[in-house]
This record gives sequence, structure tokens and C-alpha cells, in this order.
Amino acid sequence: MNTRTFLMTAACVSILAFSITAMAVKSVSKFGKEKPVTIEDFRAHPKDVEGYHEEWSVGVYNEGTYVGIDFVGSNVGIGDMNGAVRAKFEYDGKTKVVKCKATFDDDEWSFSKTGAFYLQFGKNRLEGDLKKLKATVRCKKLSIDLEFENLVPPLKPGSGVLKFGDGDGEYNIVFPSPRSRATGTVKADGKTFPIDGPGYISHSRTTMYPQDQIRRWMRFKSINENHTIVMAEMEAGKPYGRSRNGWVYIIDSTGRLISSGRTNFQYDGFIKDTKSSEGYTIPRRVRFVAVEGKNQVTGVLRMSSIKKISDPTADLGAIKRAFIRRFIKPKSYRLYCDYKINVKTEAGEKVFEGKGEYTFVYVNP
Repeated sequence: MNTRTFLMTAACVSILAFSITAMAVKSVSKFGKEKPVTIEDFRAHPKDVEGYHEEWSVGVYNEGTYVGIDFVGSNVGIGDMNGAVRAKFEYDGKTKVVKCKATFDDDEWSFSKTGAFYLQFGKNRLEGDLKKLKATVRCKKLSIDLEFENLVPPLKPGSGVLKFGDGDGEYNIVFPSPRSRATGTVKADGKTFPIDGPGYISHSRTTMYPQDQIRRWMRFKSINENHTIVMAEMEAGKPYGRSRNGWVYIIDSTGRLISSGRTNFQYDGFIKDTKSSEGYTIPRRVRFVAVEGKNQVTGVLRMSSIKKISDPTADLGAIKRAFIRRFIKPKSYRLYCDYKINVKTEAGEKVFEGKGEYTFVYVNP
């Protein structure tokens, strides 16, 4: 899920911030045993609750280019059950960036309820099955046509579902295309660019407001011609005892090595953001372990420098931004790192090393 969109869902709920009183700590379920992915996991599942937010994120990763698309359905932030499409294309060594965004009323976007999977937002579309998907974007600045042929079957960490409290809400995550070969074209700046690279598609859904559900996120993603490594951990909000849940999956040329929702992340070497009135701190080292049956992954991310510190509300209008920041204080830290990851399977041991970046995102202090 795009960080800014996720945090914007807090815009309409300021009054609720005063309703949280002292209460017993509520539970958050674990991902549990893995369940097979079906086409139903790809579909939109809109809920008539104020915290509903659903997103399909698409990416193609090359050495000098990047294509990113987000398809969004939401009850908040962009309007009741409205939709949005965001697209970005980076080229010339990622020094040039072209972006576009369009919003849609609830009667201007649609989705399949049975049969083949599709999402339709005006002239923009995401469709496909368990083996192949197609993404289309049409806007003034960008025209994108991409096909994703899965190199491994879709997956999710365990059940792909975290349940909060006694029916308070859920968080759902599935990867319709955990690693694929993406081909197609992008038209931008009066030119046509051929695209051929490793692809990725995720689908997430929440039915709770972020300031209630999440205190902070940690995310790491390394996708190149040799491998796909994706991991994340969320720390729940105070009403849920700041429970922590995460996932890791790793795929290389031989296929899926591990996919697990049984993880343990440890952080140390914290440094304080002296410009943050909330006293936010960021870890200079992330260590983790995850298991799936007899397979195990251990690894470490060591921060080398800070890439960017940003306020996800910075692009909002002054009035809306001031309104949001009365009740939450979001901040995103993108950190360059060196990583070393060991994977042990019955076939042997593999080591992945390289340079990347991880993101620490605070929703609330």
C-alpha cells in the first residue's frame, strides 16, 4: 500500500481521536498456516465501513527505469467508495520522472464479482488470472501497457489475514504476482519506451483507520534480475498492545525459496530525529529470522546513510494538512543499507548480499 494514501485515510476521523479511553489491551491474530491463493484473493472486497481502504500495487524494476501503478478503492481520504489510479515512470537512470493521477466517483470504477478478475477505472484496467496479468493506464502524461507472466504461483504469508480485536477490523495481504516477467511499453514525454524486466503485484486491504491499527511500518524490497526479496513488519497501535506481525518471501531463478508469516524482527542502534517534535527514532540495524517448515531465513540490514525524510502529508492542501496533523504525526524515513541474507532449505544454503534501502514509517508516536 502506498504510504501517503494509507495515512490520508486518517483525514476524516479527527473526532474519533478523542474517543480512545483507557481499556484492556486487545489481541491481534497471527497469519497462521499458509492457505492457497485463489482468484477471489485478487478481487475487490469493498466494505461499508469508514475505515475501508484497498489497493493493488504494480511495479516493474530495471537498472535505469521503474514503472509503478497503484489502483485504489476507498471509503475515506479520496471520498466514500471512490477510486484512484496513480502512475509513475522513471527513466534515464531514474533521473527523469513522469507522474499522473486520476480520481473516480463510486459509479466510475467497477470490478468483477465472479469469473475472470478485473478492475476498471475509466480507461485504466488491471485484469488477469493466476498465471498472467495485464495493466493498462491512460492519462495525459502517461500511456502504459504491461503484461506480467508469473514465474512462481501467487502467494500470501500464511492466511494473509490479521484480525484485530473482537471484530474491530482486518488487514489482508496477497501477492498476485510475487515475481514475474513484465513486458510492454510506456509512452511518456513524446517517446515510446520498451519495458522488459522483473515485475511485482501486491493487493492489500484494511477495514480500520491507520491511527487505530498501526503505530509504524518497516519495509524492505529488493527486486532485480537475480531475485525478489520482500519483507515487512507492522507494529499495531496502543489499543492492541503494539503487537508486531511481519512477513518475508524470497524468490530466485530456481523458484520460491521461502514465504513466511512466522517472523521475528529486531532493531538496534537507534538514532533520534532531532528535528522531530515527536521524538521519533530510527534503527541503524535490522535483524530478522523467519521459518517455513524446515526452511529458514536469517539476515541483517545495516543502514549506511539516510536517503530521505519526508512528511507523507506534505503534498496536501494547507487546511487539510493542518487538520490531519492535529491528530496524527506521520513521518517516513527512507534509509540506504547494506544487506546480507542467508536462506537454508533442504536443497542447501544461499546467500544474498547487496545494497538497498529500507523504510521506517511512523503513523503515531
